[in-house]
Amino acid sequence: MVIPSSARQNSGVNFNSRAFTILLLLILILAYVANFPFDSGEDVNNARANFQSSNRNDFWGGFAPYFYSLISDRIMDSNLLYAFLYLLLIGMGSFCAHRFLLRNERIYTPFRASLLLFSTLITSLFALQFSRDGTLLAFVWGSLGLLLWGYFKQKRILWILISAVLFVIGMSFRPWLGLVSIPLTFFMLARLHDIQQLTFRRILFVIPGSVALLLAPIMVDQAATKFLNMAPSFPQQQVMIMDLSALTCLSANSSTVEESVKVLKLISNAKKLGAAEICESFYPQSWASVVFYQKSNSSLQSPIRMINPSENMLYETFSQGWIRLILNHPKDYVQTKIMLTSQLLFAGDSRGTETRFFNATLMKPLNILRDLRLFSVLPFSLFLFLFTRLRRDSKSQIETLSIVVFYFVGTISVAVAFIGDNQRYLIPICLITTFLLINQRHEKTSAHE
Repeated sequence: MVIPSSARQNSGVNFNSRAFTILLLLILILAYVANFPFDSGEDVNNARANFQSSNRNDFWGGFAPYFYSLISDRIMDSNLLYAFLYLLLIGMGSFCAHRFLLRNERIYTPFRASLLLFSTLITSLFALQFSRDGTLLAFVWGSLGLLLWGYFKQKRILWILISAVLFVIGMSFRPWLGLVSIPLTFFMLARLHDIQQLTFRRILFVIPGSVALLLAPIMVDQAATKFLNMAPSFPQQQVMIMDLSALTCLSANSSTVEESVKVLKLISNAKKLGAAEICESFYPQSWASVVFYQKSNSSLQSPIRMINPSENMLYETFSQGWIRLILNHPKDYVQTKIMLTSQLLFAGDSRGTETRFFNATLMKPLNILRDLRLFSVLPFSLFLFLFTRLRRDSKSQIETLSIVVFYFVGTISVAVAFIGDNQRYLIPICLITTFLLINQRHEKTSAHE
């Protein structure tokens, strides 16, 4: 049972709701001004241009290109409206979380409210830089806050459904992150029901819900690809090219190197392709090094090209070669994969530099965190460990375990799909994890929980 609002609020000093609302509005305005005038990120621009072309394909997903083309530029700059939508979702999520904590926590401290506001600022600054990761973050942030607040309203089912729709829309921008739905469902079940233990009946309820949230973004993305007549462009080839190039240049096993080169020859730009030509261009920080990057003062093409949307048979042969290589050399593959994804421990970032002094100043909170690489796996894991250990006696163990599993499932998903040492892929996972930590129950629970 949830403790009545009046009983909780009378048992301690809570953060002033009016002050929170005013500060929240100021933060959203600050984020809007900091990123204005808006300039869409590379993947958003490419997704939109791809959808509007006569040869649209699914390289940037099926749903994302459609979403970024929903609002036309005929009346006004569409980015203005997308920015407003993102801030509306983020503001709603934070305000709903604030109301939830005010109602359900005996003591809602200024520190906790301040952490929520600061996280809102970082989330807003990141989302307004326009990337698929930022869009995902805005929708999921709004979804989680709405679920916390709406669960105790009269029309509970309606709010749950709206929250689920927002969540599915958000995850449709990165469907391969869907596994995080499972620990997230357990967290919400524990937080909203105040359960002391997971009964068999509740587990039966959680499993189908988690599976539905896991599969729904994939289904939405695939359905969009089909109904919008997008040609298959095999975006997964990025991972394959990265894996094969890394095995060629990093493996100490000569047979693995030879087999990797053999598979890469299928998409070679050169008549004679060897390990030397591949490794001359290969950088472990990005798959694009062997496809797009060229050395200065060199007229030579990159050693590898991408498979075009119309080359179905070539893709089948290439993917089969990649799978066969992994099956034949699992040890080398795992070792190389670990070597590559270890870069996420202190992940770098590929982002533009703001030249306008006023905007650069307002963007400082986010940029400092990125420059210090605090969203990377090692620093954030340390923060997560310290945050959970400091108050281990006053938190739900089920909630804590769910948050930890959520974070590591998310980072492992990024590691498996590794195509570059880019901190941007980790930021949504870190910020959503922070959102869960803030909204976790901070009251002493039963020993058996």
